[in-house]
Amino acid sequence: MTDHEEICRSWARAWEIASPADFAAQYAEDGIYVDHAFRRAKSARDAIEEHSVIWHKAISNFRIDPREIQPLEDGAFMTFIGRGTFTRDLPIMKATSADIVFHGAVRITIDAAGKIKKTEEYYSTTFAQTGGQESYDLIKAGQA
Repeated sequence: MTDHEEICRSWARAWEIASPADFAAQYAEDGIYVDHAFRRAKSARDAIEEHSVIWHKAISNFRIDPREIQPLEDGAFMTFIGRGTFTRDLPIMKATSADIVFHGAVRITIDAAGKIKKTEEYYSTTFAQTGGQESYDLIKAGQA
């Protein structure tokens, strides 16, 4: 496993631990967290820590299960499955009390000191309406 792969796995584990300070400590002081699903960007550790606090209050028992990790020269790209229970409102979305599952991907850029310089996270917010699903239905030609 490369250092970049381990940083991805550590990032995923830090979500599950639910310690916002530990999560934010993975980032460089001027690190950036971009959540494309909610069109939010957080700059600097204190804002990233705040993002983690908000998410964990809303999605209890949240965790990220890494799937594939593709090392890159300056970081890695990881696909994952996110899960938890949507128990409290997010700033721009009402809670459903449902167990949620969603597919996502994150591009993690790492600085020379081995800290996360930037994450760009992609997933769909439809989990709030559907609960999501871990696998997709395979539809063959001729099946609607």
